[in-house]
Amino acid sequence: MVNERVFFLPATRAYAGILLDRFPRTASFWVVIILLLASPAYDAIVHDHAWPIFLALAIIGFAVHIGMTFHREVLCNDKRSELASRNSARLLSAAMVRVLYGETQWDALTLLRAALRTPRGRFVLQEINLAPEAVLQAAEKASGELRSADEYLEAADTLRAELGEPRIDGNTVLASFLGTGTVFIGMLHEHDVSEEDLRQILRWEKRHEEWRNARQDSHPGDHLLRFIAPFGRGWVMGYTNALDSITTDLSDGVNRSTEPWTMIQQPAIDTVFHVLSRRRGSNVLILGRAGAGKRTLVKNVAMLLRQHERERSLPYTRVVLLHTEALLAHLQAEQLLLEALAMAQRSGRFVLVIDNLATLIRSGRGNLLAVLTRFLQASNLSLIGLADVADYHTVIKTDAGFDAQFQKIFLQDPADEEIMLVLMDAVFIRERKQHLHLTYKALRSIVELSKRYIGRGAFPGKAVQVLEDAILEAERRGDRTITEDDVRAMVSLQARIDVRKLSESEREKLLGLEEALKRQVVGQDQAIRALVGTLKRARLDVRSSRKPIGTFLFLGPTGVGKTHTAKALAASFFGSTEHLIRLDMNEFSTERSVDQLLGGGSGMEGYLAKKVQDQPFSLILLDEIEKAHPRVLNTFLQVLDEGMLTDHAGIQTDFRNTIIIATSNAGALFLRDIRSAQTENRTNLKHALIDAIIRERTFTPEFVNRFDEVILYQPLSLEHAAQVAGLMIDEVTSDLYHKRGITLQLDAGVTEEIVKRGYSAEFGARELRRTVTDVVENHIADVLLRQNLKRGDKLLIKREDLRM
Repeated sequence: MVNERVFFLPATRAYAGILLDRFPRTASFWVVIILLLASPAYDAIVHDHAWPIFLALAIIGFAVHIGMTFHREVLCNDKRSELASRNSARLLSAAMVRVLYGETQWDALTLLRAALRTPRGRFVLQEINLAPEAVLQAAEKASGELRSADEYLEAADTLRAELGEPRIDGNTVLASFLGTGTVFIGMLHEHDVSEEDLRQILRWEKRHEEWRNARQDSHPGDHLLRFIAPFGRGWVMGYTNALDSITTDLSDGVNRSTEPWTMIQQPAIDTVFHVLSRRRGSNVLILGRAGAGKRTLVKNVAMLLRQHERERSLPYTRVVLLHTEALLAHLQAEQLLLEALAMAQRSGRFVLVIDNLATLIRSGRGNLLAVLTRFLQASNLSLIGLADVADYHTVIKTDAGFDAQFQKIFLQDPADEEIMLVLMDAVFIRERKQHLHLTYKALRSIVELSKRYIGRGAFPGKAVQVLEDAILEAERRGDRTITEDDVRAMVSLQARIDVRKLSESEREKLLGLEEALKRQVVGQDQAIRALVGTLKRARLDVRSSRKPIGTFLFLGPTGVGKTHTAKALAASFFGSTEHLIRLDMNEFSTERSVDQLLGGGSGMEGYLAKKVQDQPFSLILLDEIEKAHPRVLNTFLQVLDEGMLTDHAGIQTDFRNTIIIATSNAGALFLRDIRSAQTENRTNLKHALIDAIIRERTFTPEFVNRFDEVILYQPLSLEHAAQVAGLMIDEVTSDLYHKRGITLQLDAGVTEEIVKRGYSAEFGARELRRTVTDVVENHIADVLLRQNLKRGDKLLIKREDLRM
């Protein structure tokens, strides 16, 4: 254990490296150089021989080179393991030893001060948006709460092991302080950084260090080797001019790259690598949605293949990407492809990659497919096809013989950690080329927000697209730092919903939402209360992320406001009724309607699945759900429970950003009978209604229990009907004024007369709507025909004007 050891900095290799590094700046060094050059210089002057001094300079240069190599590769090489020792200072990196050099005491503040001076420690602070001076001042004020330096060093060593790093550097030392103690944890809370965020920042910093080291470790000889590689390949494998004219060599890209490679989808990579190693049938079809990383996977396979062959001194395999459009534009495409593949077969081992294989098949050039099929069983030629899942089912799979030649690999969305890794690499490339900086919170929000709000496309592609858009927007404004606010603005544009942080006006709107909805939906306070609670939890992220925002089953007779509630909710929460997806479930009463609604085999894209993919942030209204086919209801069990739906083609649709409301008139007769028996307990009434519906087998218990809440809508009372009639008349008044500029006025008693004629406990507001149309709107039409009313006039309706 670290606390059982001693700490002695001069006994480390890095300390010796510092001394060696400082030696050329000492007088002793120059005395030695002068002594070494004195005799050759004298000989050159006296005997007029220049070669002794040149020899001395060569020897000195060689010695300096040896010393620099020893300094770099041995003394200051953190990857080189230290000898076993009780000296805990040997755990430190060369950077830490360098900033600790000259310190006369060993305590926690000394260790923290050193970590703050290292580049890796400052990187961590930058991502948290903390100033080094603020951290040091806080530590000095709370010095009595600090642990011993050895304890912090032990914690840093644990973090180092978790990250897989060879030595303790400023990043892990700083994290060991920030992760403990009231003062430091309070600073993290103040900047909205959790313990997991801190660990993610450490992973990001480690990846940044790998990028920095990869560029520093690049040797001039490597660049020369990459330059002459194509010529050497031509000498060994022969020149393949026909093939080169219609392909790009991905292997050359692997050779020339000096950047760390992003390795995701490891199981898929392993499978492709295994299939390519077969002597026969070594063809792969990689399937995934746009953005799933099909091309990246191929590049990773090309890199691993080259690495494998280099380690075992095997002949190299060329991985080439076919230019499909250029081939199809050629007048003799079949002959060109035949000549190219035949030349490749004679020249060595090749892997031909066809991006969007379905395009080649759709071209109708049957001979091209025949040429490809001819070479699919060649021992030294493999084919990797890339295709969208839907195209596979509708185009490729229809040719059973061709399809059977491939091992199929379906790409699913990678894990969040892999998405973060892809984003990190994309950020580092742009930081180097465009001198930009992206904060950790911005990086984190790209993954979280694109997963939650953007439906179309696959990861990591859609996350990278958000990053690109945020960078373009920042450049347009002249900013060099991309923040979480920039990311939220870009996601808002793509998702067509405002996902920016909650403003003060939005807070007030949410707090007053219940009363606002009650003014629109009359007499259903319980439904409004339940819905508003759901909206507040969703907007503030106080909910399960594995299910839809909220799922509700509205039960009650017709005309009591079930559909009107859904419309009002869509307008209040999503900003407009354009986010309402309304389905009449009476149209999905057959077994085949499952595929029509949600998607099925043969590449059929379902209506609802497509709508949700295009607009994932929506309210789905399932009107008269009891009329849907039982298979439709069973399919919705998965949606209600998991928030995800996978169709027969393997395409996933994410329903987690939706509110699902199913309405039903089931049990209306039961409600009428129960009401006549004067049952007043609302809770008992709801349970009795649900039991009756289940007994009648309208719904299964499993289906009813999947909803977050079953809400019972009561029939409208006479008092509530008067309020509803007032709202309807207000709509007519507003419409008349906005269209014609005419002010509508009602005499006393008009509303009461409308309620008297239109009130129906059985049909609710629907009968009122008919009465308003027949009485008020028809009267307005008659007056407009008889009188020449103009903008600014008033139209008065008296009770005696109303017709039966």
